[in-house]
Amino acid sequence: MVMTQEQLKDALIKTNIVDAKKFDELVSLAHQSDMSLEDLLIEKDIISDENLGLLISDSLKIPFVSLAKIIIPEDVFHIIPEKLARKYKVIPFARDEHGVKLAMTDPKNTEIPLMVAQKTGQSVSQYYGTDRDIYNALRMYRRDLQVSFDELMHLYTKNNALAEAPISKIVDLIITHAYEDKASDIHIEPQDKLSLVRFRIDGILHDMLYLPKLYHEQ
Repeated sequence: MVMTQEQLKDALIKTNIVDAKKFDELVSLAHQSDMSLEDLLIEKDIISDENLGLLISDSLKIPFVSLAKIIIPEDVFHIIPEKLARKYKVIPFARDEHGVKLAMTDPKNTEIPLMVAQKTGQSVSQYYGTDRDIYNALRMYRRDLQVSFDELMHLYTKNNALAEAPISKIVDLIITHAYEDKASDIHIEPQDKLSLVRFRIDGILHDMLYLPKLYHEQ
């Protein structure tokens, strides 16, 4: 994380989101649950991902961007190769006559902005983006799991009943995407009408796929 644990603690206490005792309890719970502290804060609805990003960016004195709220032009997105974007968790999200804008989880990284400046011949502005937000944006590099699942089901249900879906193919699809995304574990959580598939990547849980609930027991 770009902030130290103590810096995050001070910021959360200063904004009256938690007190010192609650923060220490959350740190302990995060260790016990093998989760990142940021992920736990979001999972417990203590703070939203966007508000956590705003809190961190304010502490770092750099602008914040929510990639989920903007449309990234494909030519801008591909300024940085996928391998580097994933390694450094950075997304180019805008470009105009004033330069290129980068969303980064670690704005202290000077290597990538320099590379982009040399490649484009333009100035580079750095913005803070959260791990979750940047991860979701990185999915533009490859086929989305939900899209792959929907296409599989469309092909299968042309001549078959929904209840007779190829469970083995669905499982293979989920495992393949989890492997490609370097997920440490897969969570399948039943909800009211659907089951939610989530991947844990770098200690953070990401919503990946919604399945018809009838497949959960299968």
